[in-house]
Formats: sequence, C-alpha cells, structure tokens
Amino acid sequence: MPLDDLEDAQNTEIARKLTPLSHSPAGLRSWLNHMTKALEVTPTELARKAEVAPSTLNRFIQGDDGSKNLGARTIAKLVAALIPLYREKQNLAHNFSDEPLGYAAVSVRVAASVRCGIFRTSHVWPAEEQFYVQVPLPSSRTTRLVGLVVADDEAATAYPYGTIVIAKAVDEATSLTTGQRLVVTIANELGETEIALRALVISPNQDAWLTSLSGRSGTPDVYLGKTSELAPTQRVGTHKIDFVIISSIQPEANVFGDVVFV
Repeated sequence: MPLDDLEDAQNTEIARKLTPLSHSPAGLRSWLNHMTKALEVTPTELARKAEVAPSTLNRFIQGDDGSKNLGARTIAKLVAALIPLYREKQNLAHNFSDEPLGYAAVSVRVAASVRCGIFRTSHVWPAEEQFYVQVPLPSSRTTRLVGLVVADDEAATAYPYGTIVIAKAVDEATSLTTGQRLVVTIANELGETEIALRALVISPNQDAWLTSLSGRSGTPDVYLGKTSELAPTQRVGTHKIDFVIISSIQPEANVFGDVVFV
C-alpha cells in the first residue's frame, strides 16, 4: 500500500539500532548475549523466529564452533527477527494501561504531513524531523498507528491547520462504517500519491462513497462500490483507504500560521 513506507521507515530505523557494530565472532557473541537479555528471549526462541537452526546459534554463542562465524544472511535474518521483539518491548515501555477504564497512554510517531495537491513517491519525513506524541486511546487500538500533520486548510472545518490526526492502518478485518473519517491516498499516472482526508458515507442501498471534509460541499463524489464487495485494502480507481482516523490533537487557536510543514 502507498503508505507502507511510513511503517517501513520505522523498521529501517530500528534495524540500524539493532545491527551489530562488529561482525567478528567475539563481537557477534557479545551482541547476541546483549540482545537476548535485553529483549528477554532465549537464543533458541530467537533462532526459531529467524528461521535459523537453534543448534547452530547455541553452538556459536557457546563458542563450540571454534573460529566459525555467522554469515551475513544469518545476521540479517536475526536482525529482522529482533525488530518485532524490540517494537513490542518499546510499546510496553510507552503504553501504560489503566485496566478499569481500558485506556492506555500511547506513544505515536508523527512521520508525514497531509497537503492537498501534493503528489510524491514517498511522504515520509526524514528521520530527524519525525517526533512522537502521547495520546490516550482504548487499549484495543494501540497498534499500527501513525500521526499525520494537517498542513493546509482543505479539511479545516474538521481538522484545522496544524492538527495532528492519529490514524490506525486498515487491514482485511477493518470494519468500515458510515461517518468514519479516513486517510486516503490518491494515485496519479506517474505512480505518485497524494494524501487526503475524507469521510465515508454509506447510503441506505449500501453504496459506499467518499466525501470531502472541506465543508464547502457535503456531496459524496467518489464511489467505492457496494459495502458487501468493498475490500478495505484494495484500491478503487485512483483512491485507496489506508488509515481510519481514531483521534486528533487540535490547536485551540491559529498558532501555526507562520509554521511551514513539509
């Protein structure tokens, strides 16, 4: 999906943190011991997640292989297996559940902006320009979230300039209902996409439409098809639903008038 790179960029950043600095046998043993301890996983469990023979990894860590070293492909598979473990650990550190209320304070990465008419191959900001915000959310909605800054007035009646919308990635299990506000990508003939904020409208005949949030017109203008045939992850014509907006952080006044978002 066109916005997959939002999540891919975070995985790339995490992979850089997890990649061993030294590829010598001693350096790799030290790295593996540190990672398995920090992420609370045994070498055997890590090997299985990486689809590496557990005996191979255990022998290497114990030094039973003599001078034999791990290959670049094996190291890459281990790093890839460590990424979800790291993210899970990171979520536990950031999210503090309040069980009686079922809420959590969730750390969400803000990684892109929404601006009408801007088509790009990637909308992800450079890593040094991304930042995190914490928002209270139902604990059942704390995964696959992204924050987007509204950088124009196209949806000003719903989301003023400078608003951060918090959105959850759609998947095959996503239930789409009328009135939902969505993050949609619009493709052009060059393979680039524009990010737009739209609302979903479902007619009594179960026809699904997208409508503008600009406030200038409430008339549905993009037909998605019958709800019974609508797959949330599929592009319909030039439009595709990528995220469902579940929260937002809005400015109380026009304090971002002189701020330019990329």
